[in-house]
Amino acid sequence: MTNSLFILACLFCNISLLLAQSPLINPLPEPDPAWESWRNRVPVSGEIRVGLGIFSEGDKVGNSFFVGIPPLKSTSTICTEITSIDGRYSGAREYSVKGLTSGIYELAWPTKYLGDLRKYAPTEVVILSSVGKCKENAESYLISGWQKPVNQDTITVLLNCDKTTNIKIYDKGRDSTLVFQSVPIDGFSSVSFNSYVKIPWHPRYEHCEIFIEQRVRRGPRSVSFNRFPLLISTHDALP
Repeated sequence: MTNSLFILACLFCNISLLLAQSPLINPLPEPDPAWESWRNRVPVSGEIRVGLGIFSEGDKVGNSFFVGIPPLKSTSTICTEITSIDGRYSGAREYSVKGLTSGIYELAWPTKYLGDLRKYAPTEVVILSSVGKCKENAESYLISGWQKPVNQDTITVLLNCDKTTNIKIYDKGRDSTLVFQSVPIDGFSSVSFNSYVKIPWHPRYEHCEIFIEQRVRRGPRSVSFNRFPLLISTHDALP
């Protein structure tokens, strides 16, 4: 799904998680040596993406990260993409999660650009983890982060768009809709994302309809909305 709007959503969701003791999970073998890239010049963004991330005070960009993995029935593979806010760095790897029980796992990120990435703040390098293979449409998105989270329940969605954009959560059982407005990010060459939306997260939201809504003016007196679903999988992965 492509569009002039590039949406990179990153959810900071520290919900007093407990990190299970588990071995570091390495990515699947990658036949393409160009699985990651660094651009000396800032590029122009293009397609739509959605991603979820956990960020805590004291986080540092490193060569591993954490992912909350729920029960997966249709696939045993997840995809992780990492992108810097200015779009200079991007990489994508697949991981086998076959046989894993629900929980938080540490995954290796064998980048050769670690020195460059550590020049960014953790909130300037976004982790995008999804269910399925990287070249397929994501079944849903997973919560990821640089370190184990502590004592926070606010989700922050990072966006990149030049239109008025909101996050909406429709609770069918209560027949109610929550609306959260985006706030611009200033003072950086923002290519991957340039605004954010903060949401006080509740477990029942996983069973609600969540979508990103962009207001688009079609003419002097005509306005319409583009909507992009945001399917989040956390069931049983987070205590």
